[in-house]
Amino acid sequence: DVRVNILNGNTKCELLTYSTIDKNASFYASNVEMSEEGLGLSVQYGENRANLSLPILGEYQSYVLMPAIACGVAMGMGLHEAVNALKDFDVPKGRMNILAGINDSVLIDSSYNSSPDATFEALKVLKKVGERAHRKIAVLGNMNELGETTEREHRKIGRKAFECCDMLVAVGDYTKSLCEEARSSGLGEDKIFWFKDVFAAREFLKDKVSAGDVVLLKGSQNKVRLEVLVKELMRDKDRAGDLLVRQGKEWEKIW
Repeated sequence: DVRVNILNGNTKCELLTYSTIDKNASFYASNVEMSEEGLGLSVQYGENRANLSLPILGEYQSYVLMPAIACGVAMGMGLHEAVNALKDFDVPKGRMNILAGINDSVLIDSSYNSSPDATFEALKVLKKVGERAHRKIAVLGNMNELGETTEREHRKIGRKAFECCDMLVAVGDYTKSLCEEARSSGLGEDKIFWFKDVFAAREFLKDKVSAGDVVLLKGSQNKVRLEVLVKELMRDKDRAGDLLVRQGKEWEKIW
């Protein structure tokens, strides 16, 4: 990242860099590939190379894993030791977790929060994971705190949604422009559904999800709370407290 690379030569500390593009980085990841089974990549550090495979979704997760490996090496671990230490890594609740859904569907729960880059990548995951699905359903909530870029960023996601989903369910006022852009890009009017809040979306979608559907749920926290909808659509509702974000009475009071 050019904003970070200005530190090179301008700091007294040791500088370690990581990249999937620049082979001159201290840690270079290649063969980054994602399938329904998870993510695989190879990490090069000097003359050493190690392979890593994890059951997590998203090629972008390489930028989560590589700084962890770099920190391990900086603290004295060998490359293979640092890579092997990640074998039990799992993503936190609400951050691209795969959950069993009702009616033999599959949920991709990314309800913790949302931003333009993260949503863009999540839609790419939906497209990939849903290649053999009955339908790819994107449930997208407001992306908050974007200031003057709010409409532009939601429209960008609307265009990406057209490429990646068969059905779009949008939640929150900001997503009106997202729906407009998906529609103008070519997604059929009968495939786009907008709701003011998660409760209205819940009542609509609970009877629509069917066998073989893959459903991505991603939105910001404040005034969106898509975990409410995840709980409705998950198969094992009695495990919501263990598997979902923002559970418990203290969160219920916020409404």
